[in-house]
Amino acid sequence: MTSQDGSYTLPLLEPGRYRLKAEKPGFERTVQGPISLFVDAHPRVDFQLSVGEQTTTVTVQSTAPILDSQTATVGTTVEQAKVSQLPYNGRNFLETMLFTPGVVPGAQGSELNNNRGGSIKVNGLREDMNSFLLDGMSDTSIAVGTFSATPPLDSIQEFKMETGVYDAKFGESAGAQVNIVTKSGTNQLHGTLYEYLRNDHLARIIHELATLLPQPAKTQP
Repeated sequence: MTSQDGSYTLPLLEPGRYRLKAEKPGFERTVQGPISLFVDAHPRVDFQLSVGEQTTTVTVQSTAPILDSQTATVGTTVEQAKVSQLPYNGRNFLETMLFTPGVVPGAQGSELNNNRGGSIKVNGLREDMNSFLLDGMSDTSIAVGTFSATPPLDSIQEFKMETGVYDAKFGESAGAQVNIVTKSGTNQLHGTLYEYLRNDHLARIIHELATLLPQPAKTQP
């Protein structure tokens, strides 16, 4: 049931694709979807019911992209396709965050970059000024200033990096607010197998193959 002014909220929904249905006696039933719900998103979906019978259903499928008009947060959501399909050097989940504007790798030789398996800098701030959330719980190490638990790349569903104008529920750190959601379980067994192979022999083969590729023709100025 909506409130007296017609507004409604559906909290505690997991990221995914949803279909919303609205109905009331004396009006036609209206269905909207599919609606993609991303991590830490607050989309607004409005309904306009027409007078009629509930036996008539109006289905809206071609809807405009839903904007998160409820917050002024600046950030980027990285979906599962980018997390699972793009190649990463070392399979470090921090590399997926480089898709966000204003995010660059940590300084070479820094303590966090060397001892913690990598680090990021957001909007020019220090590497230890980011806050990490894993499935809604704090994953930030207070002593070190970076993530505590390292989720495997294959376990990440998606994540959202907020880089400015944070909501009141954030604010522990001045850098990015990294909100990571892991995949939920199913009734079937799934697994991933991978292997690292980086040695001098492989590097030599890659170099020889590169020399066999046609080189671009040089143009005279």
